[in-house]
Amino acid sequence: MTVKAINNLDQPSRISYPAQSDGQVIPMMNQVITVDCNYIAPQVAAAYILIRQGRAVFIENNTSRAVPGMLRVLREQGLQPGDVEYAVVTHAHLDHAAGSRALIEACPNAQLLCHPRATRHLIDPTRLVQGTTEVYGADRFQELYGEVGPVPADRVRAVQDGETIDWHGELLEFYHTPGHASHHLVMVDRGSSSVFTGDAFGVAYPLLQRAGQLVLPSSPPTDFDAALSIESVTRIVALGCEHLYPTHFGRMPGTQQEALHDLCAGFRLFDEVVEDCTARLQAGTPVAEIEKACRAAVDDYVSERLRRRGLELSPAEWELLGLDRELNTKGLAFAAGRRLRKLTRP
Repeated sequence: MTVKAINNLDQPSRISYPAQSDGQVIPMMNQVITVDCNYIAPQVAAAYILIRQGRAVFIENNTSRAVPGMLRVLREQGLQPGDVEYAVVTHAHLDHAAGSRALIEACPNAQLLCHPRATRHLIDPTRLVQGTTEVYGADRFQELYGEVGPVPADRVRAVQDGETIDWHGELLEFYHTPGHASHHLVMVDRGSSSVFTGDAFGVAYPLLQRAGQLVLPSSPPTDFDAALSIESVTRIVALGCEHLYPTHFGRMPGTQQEALHDLCAGFRLFDEVVEDCTARLQAGTPVAEIEKACRAAVDDYVSERLRRRGLELSPAEWELLGLDRELNTKGLAFAAGRRLRKLTRP
C-alpha cells in the first residue's frame, strides 16, 4: 500500500525501548523522552524532551502539526510550556525545524538555539520554503510541512562550536558538525551521556534494525560534503557519550564503532559517485542522465546494505525509504554540479 503523510498525535501511548512497534511516545532513561512526530508515518521523525529539576529542553520540532502532541507529552510529564527553557534545532531542514514558530509561540520562556548559519532561515524562512516547494511542489510541501512561520529574532540564539550552557548544574555542549548541512550542530547532555545527532550520524529507522544495527548515510542537497561528513561522525563518536539519538529515529541500538565504520564506508562510496558524475558532467553528459546514475547508485547501495544484513523490506517499507533515497539522489547530483563549477571556475 502507499504510505501517506500522517501527523496525528492525538492518542499517544507509552512503551519501553526497544519495543517501538505500537507506541507514539517512548520514555527513555535519564529524563530523555522520545516523541514520535508521525511525520509521513510512525517512527520516522522524533523530537526529544530533556527534563531536569522541573525544567525542559526540546530538541527538534518537526512541523507545526507535531507541536500540539509534543506539548501534550510535556504536560504528561507534569510540566507546562512555561517550563521549557530552550528549544534546539540541529539544522534548518524542515523536518527538523518547520515547527519552530509554533513551538516558540507556545513556550513563552524558551530560547531557540541553533547554528549561526541557521539563524537567518529561522527568523525569515521565505527562501527555505521557496526552495523546498520547488523540490516537492506546493501540494506535497503542504502535506509534509504545513505552515512554516518566522521566529522573532529576539527569541533566536546562535551557539558557537564548543559552546556550553550550564543548565541547572549540568552542561549542555554544542558542536558544529557540517557535512549533511553546513549549518548542522549536535547537542551533548552529559547528565544523560547523550548526543542528539540530528542527521549528522545518519538515519536509523526502527524498521531497519530488525536484523541488527543498520544505519544509512544521508546526503541531501544543497550542502552535502562527504569529507566533512566523515569528520563529523568521527567527532561525534569521540565525544565519548553512551547514547546517540538521531532524529530518524530514537536511541540508536548497536555499537557506535560499527555504525561509524558503516557510515564512513557509505560516505566514501557516495564521494566516488560524485567524482564519477563530475567527470561525466565535464564530458557533456546531460544532467538528467547524471541524476539517473545517482538514483541507481543510491538504490544499489541501500539494497546491498539490506542484503548483507539479511533484511527484507515489504514494498510499503521500501517506499517509506523513498524520500531518503530521493534526497540522497538529488544531493549527490547537486554535489557533482558544485564540484564541476569549482573545477571550471576562472
